[in-house]
Amino acid sequence: MKKLLIIFSLIMVGCATSAVNPKLAKITPENRIFLSETYNENAGKVTVIRDSGVTNGKMLITMYIDGKRAAEMDTSEKVTFNVNSGEHIIGVTFEGMFFSSPDEIMQEREFTISEGDHKYYRIFTDQFGNLDIKPTMLR
Repeated sequence: MKKLLIIFSLIMVGCATSAVNPKLAKITPENRIFLSETYNENAGKVTVIRDSGVTNGKMLITMYIDGKRAAEMDTSEKVTFNVNSGEHIIGVTFEGMFFSSPDEIMQEREFTISEGDHKYYRIFTDQFGNLDIKPTMLR
């Protein structure tokens, strides 16, 4: 029984995605970036990096900033946006033929940015296939 539990645990851990160093991440192609940047001199930056891995790896993830469709991201990609100082909401979801509405599984996080700030977020999928986005210290 103990061996079976160990094997099952290894399989489940192997299904989660892995963080990607922003310096090594590929830049999301321009044809999958939809948000046009309109910001003032008090802007900060937000960089979002999607993990590598096979869990949901064949599906693009759609990212939103303040309810506006910002980008579609593949695994190991990153995108950076200039955003005005203040509070914002960043959201991620799967879109496409398997999902009727992005709101069904949207994960959202609030963040506050100040002039000159540069915040980093990581999109990941856990071992159960759940999508999420969290701040990361990777630079």
